[in-house]
Amino acid sequence: AYRKAVLKWGRGIFDGHPDAFGIANSHGILKGGAVWLPQGEAIYNSLADAKNVHLMTCGHVSDEERRTDTKDGHSIVSMLADYQFLGKDSDPNNDVPSYEGGSGYLRIWEFSPKNGELTVRTYSPSLKKWQTDKASEFTLKVPLTGAGGAWTKLGPGTITGKTAKFDVSTLTA
Repeated sequence: AYRKAVLKWGRGIFDGHPDAFGIANSHGILKGGAVWLPQGEAIYNSLADAKNVHLMTCGHVSDEERRTDTKDGHSIVSMLADYQFLGKDSDPNNDVPSYEGGSGYLRIWEFSPKNGELTVRTYSPSLKKWQTDKASEFTLKVPLTGAGGAWTKLGPGTITGKTAKFDVSTLTA
């Protein structure tokens, strides 16, 4: 059984920061078929009515899944992304065996407060390759206006293609 004290502590973090954009991350929340793991369901049930929690993320199970659950008009998107066994035995377009740790795939999240969107993409720096299937690349509508107060524009900066460089030395912690 998932410990009630941990769930109470986690809920307290979100309750203590009601203006923050809430993302809960835990080792295991979902499994294949976007089905809850027992601890994932317990986490969701403890956070379902926390209006500032919008995303729950996990790994643990080698798969990519997502689901959206809504309670009283408030939605939380839960995402599983674990690539540790991704390789040529599970993806014919991958030339690296799965025992080499999933080819270094990782998720890149791009938040657009102006559009109220989170774009998720999956990339392997070691293979220099993007995953482009619908489980690996998608855009979600998320309520980013007002999340955590004012957003700080980074700059001055330069953007060349998909590379962005910003001077952050003047930002306060």
